[in-house]
Amino acid sequence: MISVTTHSRRNYKKALYILTLFLVLYLICTETVFLDAAFPRNPANMPSSENFSFVDESSPGRKPKILLVSAFFPLEQSKHPQKDYTLWLSRFIGSITTPIYFYTTPFATVILAQRGPHPIHINTSFTSPFDIPPLQGLENNYTHLHSLDREAFRHNPELYAIWNAKPWLLDRAVRQLMSEGDEYDFAFWSDAGGFRSEHHYSEWPDPKRVEDVWQAGSSCVEAAGGAKSRKLDLLFFPVRGTFSWSRRYWHEDDGPVDAEISEGEQKHIYHIFH
Repeated sequence: MISVTTHSRRNYKKALYILTLFLVLYLICTETVFLDAAFPRNPANMPSSENFSFVDESSPGRKPKILLVSAFFPLEQSKHPQKDYTLWLSRFIGSITTPIYFYTTPFATVILAQRGPHPIHINTSFTSPFDIPPLQGLENNYTHLHSLDREAFRHNPELYAIWNAKPWLLDRAVRQLMSEGDEYDFAFWSDAGGFRSEHHYSEWPDPKRVEDVWQAGSSCVEAAGGAKSRKLDLLFFPVRGTFSWSRRYWHEDDGPVDAEISEGEQKHIYHIFH
């Protein structure tokens, strides 16, 4: 009697495992079909970027001028040791030949020493992130924000300030150089510590591929029935990674999701252009 009961329990557990496995496989297949239908990998009306060749009507064959904007403000408490930032900076400042506009403190003269002969504009107007105009007087607000951060042990208010200052710093750099007669076709923010590993990049991002991406975006808008768009009207969100499985049915009405879905090194962003 005992052996029969034990045997029955084993069969029951085995059947339960098989049923669970079947349900998991079914959900995966259903989800894949759903994603393929919603986001087709190669839809007929989605032009391939390989078929685009941007033509500058004002000067045929001219490579677009690209500017990289970055900043480095040494903090008392930071996410990584100072020696790591020094190494990552060398891989960015010392290797990338694309013109750079760099914000830093008057004491960070190491930037110039690493840059060598490549073009760079150093701006030492701000000794602290809270010296940046949009953030002046907001120290208490950011201190309160820090008290709500689940990673407060490795963050600090000045770090949040730097994060939020990036759009303003990018815009100010472009306007400053434009007032000096130095204009660019594209300007990108690039974190000073973004190059975490060794690389072979120099002219980064590749100007031709940047034009291809913008031309592809314009063509996609037109293919979807939109009017012919200018480069200035396009907006891209390069995202690396997605929500976790539990958030696969997320909608905007669900509110913010506490997850990192677009964090990545420059080498991953580089693949967008190459």
